[in-house]
Amino acid sequence: MNCESARRLIDAFMDSELDSSRAMEVEAHLSNCRGCQSMLEARQHLSRAIKQAVAYAPAPDNVGPHLMRRTRPLARLRFGIALAALALAVGLGVVLGVWQPWSPSEARQDRILSAVLAHHRECLACSHFTDVASNDPKRIQSWFTAKLDYTPHVPAVSDQGFVLVGGRLDVVDGHTAPVVVYTHGPHHIDVFVTPSGESDSFDAERNGVHVLSWNDCGLGYWIVSDEAMQDLVGLRQDFWGRRRDR
Repeated sequence: MNCESARRLIDAFMDSELDSSRAMEVEAHLSNCRGCQSMLEARQHLSRAIKQAVAYAPAPDNVGPHLMRRTRPLARLRFGIALAALALAVGLGVVLGVWQPWSPSEARQDRILSAVLAHHRECLACSHFTDVASNDPKRIQSWFTAKLDYTPHVPAVSDQGFVLVGGRLDVVDGHTAPVVVYTHGPHHIDVFVTPSGESDSFDAERNGVHVLSWNDCGLGYWIVSDEAMQDLVGLRQDFWGRRRDR
């Protein structure tokens, strides 16, 4: 079992959801891989922290049915009031010309942002940056092609000081997303590629980590690093500008 397979099973292994043979495979890999073992320890630490922060006590068995009988009429009334209020708000918005339909892309953008930041920090914590290590763009693209139904753009960009070191796969917003990995001096840089470019182009900073996002040819690109923002703009130009010039 390699690191890529083990990482996809760590959560199930931690929750004892694997059959005995698969659990033994993961356990054997963890015993020989410090990076994956660190990832498991980080997940276990997070799980313990959540459990310690949330104190609760189980309710008696008869509480659930009792509450359902008492609250069902009130729930119907509240639902009716909420529905009427929503209809009134929509009607007023249409009349006043200020109604704008809610866009699911904003919520999706927030989910992707949270996911790419979490994956980036997780890789830094366990020092597992790539599933395939190479500075050859064609080799990395071939590796992605064998595992995905689309092939992301992989520029070498070594002429600007960015060094291509490999690629990996992560799960972002429920989809397998390729990650092209670079270094620039001491900085580690992840470029996540999402299969649908529905988010708005933007840049952000979260606790010292910079994120640059844009869309191109139906794909979403997310550069994540503690590198200076102005340097990441140069990397974005290599992904986007050269692609448009071809």
